[in-house]
Amino acid sequence: MSFKAHKANIPGLVILRLVLCIGFVNEMIAQALKMSDISNNISHYFYIPLEYFLLVFFYRVHAKTMYLKNAMIASAGIYILIALPIIIFNYRPLDYPYPSMIYNINCTFNILWISILMFNLATPDFRPITSVPVFWIFSGMLTFYAGIFFFNGAYNYFMNQDATLAKALRDYINTALNNLMYLVFTYAFYLSWKNTKYSYR
Repeated sequence: MSFKAHKANIPGLVILRLVLCIGFVNEMIAQALKMSDISNNISHYFYIPLEYFLLVFFYRVHAKTMYLKNAMIASAGIYILIALPIIIFNYRPLDYPYPSMIYNINCTFNILWISILMFNLATPDFRPITSVPVFWIFSGMLTFYAGIFFFNGAYNYFMNQDATLAKALRDYINTALNNLMYLVFTYAFYLSWKNTKYSYR
């Protein structure tokens, strides 16, 4: 559906499509590793940072001020400076546990930028905000990252109590949040395809 959407009312659409494609590939790799009795967390160590870097450029397209654009770019470097020592000293990468802390840092930055962008979201031609595709894209992303953030906060507790339950909950919650976000994205792309008479910017 994203390929029917229009760039005019979803700025940065090419970047978003790339994120979705890479995310799909990551899920396929994770499933293949799981079926091969190999830790399916391995690919997440590469995908999570890459996803954030790409999303920074997507957010940057929507930022109104150069200060905010520069802050978003700087956050990518800050993210690496925080995440790399955690991966090396806390997760011991060869063990490949689920990188919940790394994902939560990712979620924190994403929630911050999405919230700022939504508060400054403009509506063209006095249209209701619910008719703007970008509103739904940001809403889907905010719901997803907020949900992941709160679950990951409790994930280590569940792992200490019952590792099997923790992994099952992670699969169910991640799948549910992913499906919800993709459903909202589909509606946003439909709006973009339907509303071809105006440009968002």
